[in-house]
Amino acid sequence: MGCTRWHQLDRYLYTAEVSQTFQSPFGRVWDLSELLRARSLQYWRPGKHLCVDEAIARFTGRASEVVIIKTKPTPEGFKIWCLANDGVVLNWLFHARGKGRGPVNLPTFTDADAQAFTPTESVPVALVLAVDADGQRLFPSGLHIVWDDNLFNTIPMLEYLRRQGTTTEETFEDAARVELQAEDVSVKGRARQKVAKERFSSSLMRLKTQFTKHMEWGEIRWDLSKSGEVLQAAWRDNQVVLFASTVAEPIQVIMKLRRRSKMSQNNKGIFEKAFGNEP
Repeated sequence: MGCTRWHQLDRYLYTAEVSQTFQSPFGRVWDLSELLRARSLQYWRPGKHLCVDEAIARFTGRASEVVIIKTKPTPEGFKIWCLANDGVVLNWLFHARGKGRGPVNLPTFTDADAQAFTPTESVPVALVLAVDADGQRLFPSGLHIVWDDNLFNTIPMLEYLRRQGTTTEETFEDAARVELQAEDVSVKGRARQKVAKERFSSSLMRLKTQFTKHMEWGEIRWDLSKSGEVLQAAWRDNQVVLFASTVAEPIQVIMKLRRRSKMSQNNKGIFEKAFGNEP
């Protein structure tokens, strides 16, 4: 359609939503986003397992917030933080690019524990504890297990979700990560200080960074958080995998058959001992 023809139509017909705001690039897709969210929750009944991760929502128009990551299944569009069940995305937050920006429209938390979370930590909390227009939780307490990416995870966040009736299963990054900190919300202005948060078990982290070769394949070591509410574990696979759970207990071990990982010079001895000549 030519520009002249568009202006001719615009004299008599609304060619765009009158109340739509364009203060942010997300305003162009906001109404569609809310409609898709409502329909997803209307037609899909979520099962027990929910997953929180980052993704790209396809958008090929012009906008300053468009990101291009060629290695993603959807390489171009808006970056979103999403909650899904069996591949169906049920809730999401847009992400604004740039230093000092991040998740868009995070709710304002009233309790001090949630206020201490960083914006990234607040993402799974906001998505899982979201409410509808009547104030009812979209994902009721006690019905779901949430699987999170290690980008979000801290021990206080897992404990907070557990107190809200949501159990979690999550992996953690290794000890090269600096100790997580957050601002003390009780102090205002420039005097606001940083307060250290509880980090993942240091003894389990050392297993990953220093003593990997001392663990047999399939071996698991356990530890508890200071509150006793979060179970932490290190499991020896190709490398040592760190994860935490507010669901499982150390006695709940289920043995499953799996194909042997590819051998290398570093893991050849361990895998031959565990698998022998089996594939």
